[in-house]
Amino acid sequence: MKTGVEIYNNLSRPPKEALRTIQGGKLSRMTDINPRNGVIKL
Repeated sequence: MKTGVEIYNNLSRPPKEALRTIQGGKLSRMTDINPRNGVIKL
């Protein structure tokens, strides 16, 4: 069984396919994380 720290380390960085670049507004060039990624991981 994994400890809390191991679970955190595995889920702390989303995979590249879950990241999307924001195109416009004040948040341009920042990334948006697909919320479905967290559901899939758990």
